[in-house]
Amino acid sequence: MRAKPRSVFEDAPFMLAIIWINIAVFVGEVVFAMMQPGDSVGPGHALAALIEIPPPVAMAFGANYASATLYDGRIDTLIASCFVHWSILHIGFNLYALRAIGPFLERIVGTGRVSLLYVGSGIVGSMFSTLEGWAFQQERVGAGRVPGDGDYGLV
Repeated sequence: MRAKPRSVFEDAPFMLAIIWINIAVFVGEVVFAMMQPGDSVGPGHALAALIEIPPPVAMAFGANYASATLYDGRIDTLIASCFVHWSILHIGFNLYALRAIGPFLERIVGTGRVSLLYVGSGIVGSMFSTLEGWAFQQERVGAGRVPGDGDYGLV
């Protein structure tokens, strides 16, 4: 009798949950972007949202913006920005990295440690992004653009 093939996410519940949370947030971003006033909702609008999420939509979902984080007290963006993605390509590469590295790492170090590593490195990456925006007076919205956010922290 053949053994049942082992699932990549067997013994890696945190990575599976993180992947589904990232997908759910990105779907929400795309739907929200499609509902924005201005252009008509349709296939072209959906494609535009997949290619690039508009900055106001990313901000609504918790993208990191130095002025908002520091002066408006939106410290929630330090963690929320770890789940905000700018395009289908951005989330695709991040999910590929999470799937390739995450389950292996979670099985080796354990769910508790890998969750602390993911969340901790995401917060630290967001803090550096915020400080960079403040120090260089950059008016940009950031969402997981810094090497050091959650998935890069696993590497």
